Amino acid sequence: MQSIEDIYNEMLSWNNLISYGYLDFQEYNDHGSLTMDDIYGHTDVIYPNYFDISEIAKLAFNFSYSTRNNNYQIANTTPILFTIPKNDKTRRPLKFPNLYSYCLLVSQLIAHKDRIIKDLAKDKESTSNFFGRSPYKYENSKNIQNKLLIGHKFYYKTDFSNFFHSFYTHAIAWLIDEKSNAKIDHNDIDKNGNCNWGNLLDHLIRSEQSGETHGVPTGTLATRIIMEECMSYFDQEIKNNLQSNCTGITFHRYVDDIIFGFDHNEQLAAIKKILANITQKYEITLNDKKTKLVTFDEINRNSNLKGFFYDLSQKIEVNKILNSNSISNSSNVILYRLIKQLNSFKPDTIKHTLDKFYIELNTEILAGVKGAAKLGLRSLTFFIKGLNEKSYILLDNDCRYLVLSALIDRDNRIDPNLQSTFIDKIL
Repeated sequence: MQSIEDIYNEMLSWNNLISYGYLDFQEYNDHGSLTMDDIYGHTDVIYPNYFDISEIAKLAFNFSYSTRNNNYQIANTTPILFTIPKNDKTRRPLKFPNLYSYCLLVSQLIAHKDRIIKDLAKDKESTSNFFGRSPYKYENSKNIQNKLLIGHKFYYKTDFSNFFHSFYTHAIAWLIDEKSNAKIDHNDIDKNGNCNWGNLLDHLIRSEQSGETHGVPTGTLATRIIMEECMSYFDQEIKNNLQSNCTGITFHRYVDDIIFGFDHNEQLAAIKKILANITQKYEITLNDKKTKLVTFDEINRNSNLKGFFYDLSQKIEVNKILNSNSISNSSNVILYRLIKQLNSFKPDTIKHTLDKFYIELNTEILAGVKGAAKLGLRSLTFFIKGLNEKSYILLDNDCRYLVLSALIDRDNRIDPNLQSTFIDKIL
């Protein structure tokens, strides 16, 4: 079994942080081991197939030789600002640093990776510090979250306002090096020649964004690693305060989302007081609009849209085999009929599945299941794309034609102008 320390060691390498980390190809960090179903709804940064950064990776690797010998100078550079759709009303801002500054940061992450690994590994309350790496995928991370929270009567959920975009870079040093110490000594190296790790990270992050202290670059794996290391100290401070002031409370954090499990009303007051003190200390703002009491069921409410069309795809595949010439009508006719009956596929099956899909999609959107709209459209896209790539042939009809027909199907007994199709409803 691969330890979490081994996973971090692989992650904190030049090749990974440049080739897979500069544009943060999150779901591709397992180097091509994912299937179609695995990537439903996961591309929240940049879709990897649109970019080829192999040449950039080569340049960065060559540059690494200079930085390993400290033959470099930290200088402010200008980042690339970019946005991608977040929802139907807003866009998610991304900030990609100049390659020179990013490489300087990566070189220091690798040089101090033993400390980073130690900080990440000690934080048992976080599941975002697994960075989605196998075997710490969604299902296993969810089980770890449940282990931390299960058994309480009440749950309190909160998060931070514009976490990455408003985070004060000096807070990096305050969290890692203790605020009082960091404010006395602002240098990257102290008077004894030792590295002030928090100050150095603060300096490197600022250099990626023209020296600015407001926010951190979003869109790179290096930033996520740094923020997780910082938040490991935040989590430890919460634990220390809970142990000193109010025992029996547990909590879980995923990036900036925090859920507390508690059993008595007075414990909620203690949680809010502790959070207020710590966030004020590090100048982090809580998002009042998303702060609320939740149930355990709400915490574990997931979408059912992932892999929704899997059974239909399997039925189509079985029919393709059954209708091929590979089955002997003499020796396998009984088996053939049995399988065909069990498979129970008809062209109308496509329409019925689409109807059920629409109902489920609409139900989840109305219920506020996070990411349901995006996940639903992607699952439909991948289903159609999968049929196109496999070129299913069904009963002498191109299955792609059957699927497309179902998308625009109308009852031919009724005036078509009075009817809405599946596509009409989705749009």
